[in-house]
Amino acid sequence: MTSNSVFRTIDLFAGPGGLAEGFSTCEAGDTQFKVALSVEKDPGAFRTLRLRSFFRNLNDSGRDDYFRFANGELSEEELINRHQGAWAKAEDETAMLELGNPEHDRELDKRLDALLEDDTDNFVVIGGPPCQAYSLAGRSRNAGNIEYVAEQDHRHFLFREYIRILEKVRPRAFVMENVKGILSSSLSGGKIFELVRRDLMNAAGKGSYELFSLSPDPDKAGYVLRAEEYGVPQARHRVILLGLRTDVADCFASTNACLTKSDEFVTVGEALNDLPSLRSGLSRGEDSFELWKEAVAEAFSIAAKAAPRCSKLRARLEVHGKEILGRNDARRTSADYGAKPGSDYASGLRDPRLKGPPNHDTRGHMRSDLARYAFCSTFAELEGRAPSSRDFPEALAPDHQSWSTGKFADRFKVQVETKPSSTITSHISKDGHYFIHPDPTQCRSLTVREAARLQSFPDDYIFLGNRTSQYVQVGNAVPPLLARQIAKVLGRLLSKDNGQVKAA
Repeated sequence: MTSNSVFRTIDLFAGPGGLAEGFSTCEAGDTQFKVALSVEKDPGAFRTLRLRSFFRNLNDSGRDDYFRFANGELSEEELINRHQGAWAKAEDETAMLELGNPEHDRELDKRLDALLEDDTDNFVVIGGPPCQAYSLAGRSRNAGNIEYVAEQDHRHFLFREYIRILEKVRPRAFVMENVKGILSSSLSGGKIFELVRRDLMNAAGKGSYELFSLSPDPDKAGYVLRAEEYGVPQARHRVILLGLRTDVADCFASTNACLTKSDEFVTVGEALNDLPSLRSGLSRGEDSFELWKEAVAEAFSIAAKAAPRCSKLRARLEVHGKEILGRNDARRTSADYGAKPGSDYASGLRDPRLKGPPNHDTRGHMRSDLARYAFCSTFAELEGRAPSSRDFPEALAPDHQSWSTGKFADRFKVQVETKPSSTITSHISKDGHYFIHPDPTQCRSLTVREAARLQSFPDDYIFLGNRTSQYVQVGNAVPPLLARQIAKVLGRLLSKDNGQVKAA
């Protein structure tokens, strides 16, 4: 094997680039993964993807300018003009194309043909087709639509676009990610997952690929990886399929394609507590610090009156209400990092050149929800768990017809400081009720940066587009920390490939 072997990596359905970030930053001995092309159709996610490719191509002085941009001292246009060579490389490495669109497929094929011209057999394909049709939540929504016909939902078949690229490129290896719901999703009486497995194994001809589980407990977990078991502070459970081309897999007798579990879970507190404290905003009306203090102090008072008399919960709510009234400063956007990182996890995501974390500003909340936020976060502070609908005082129950049925029992869900978070999903873009910050005195939902921290994105990873788009990007991403560990395992496997790999 040549020293410093480089595998050109093609990232499909790339989103904001979580998988590519993990692969491109992986250290796997002499093996490296260089992102050759990332493909994404969403304009906001594509802008984020291209900016990160630009970042990877900057030299040291260019990185200094990038941090000036991140700190608001340089515009995006000025940054690009100063480093046009790196920008040109970023444009070569990214494509805003919709797989399955015939015109876009032709353009993608041209890009792939250019990469394949040198006949160097050193490709890896990564990515995951959109998962709405497979997810349990998506299937629940579809079940309520009498006009929904699964066989006519193109999202069920986007994995075939992934298969098409495998057939064209014939990579040495691929990694495909999807939601757990794909395991139980059916179509015309058959299991979607079995169809996916069959097509993946035969992508470049019958029996062309072997599939492996990355789980240390494949008999129990199958192809499912639980992100919280690998150092990500989030209970994110996803199907990860690792495929090796048969001639590559046959180069060694036994294959240990397993990740190593972490000794302890990383908690929400360890991930977030060094970020600047922010106040919630007020929606549907004037917003100022004084009005916020008045509204939030009233919210704690309402929550305290609704709590059981003489309870620790009521007493703690009253204490927090007084704390709010005594505050003399609170921000809605971050100006500096504040406290030094109190955990190795947080320290690993920071860069000393950043004056404050990007994408860390709060959205506004309705006054009617503030008391529920105050109740939830204070309850979790005392009980170490998020309250369900059974724990809610009647006076704080939302006006929702399904609230008492248990179907939306955790519609208001706080992220508990001492545990990994629940799964960060794209739904965080619609409201913050399911992603309440654990600090009661901030009385708000998570910021984009906090969601990104729970997804293991470094703080210098800047999300572009409007805030709704940023939340969607973060929710749909693969945690880079998990992707990096997958890449490390794959790099180790490919390094055993009998010296047949050529450097790019």
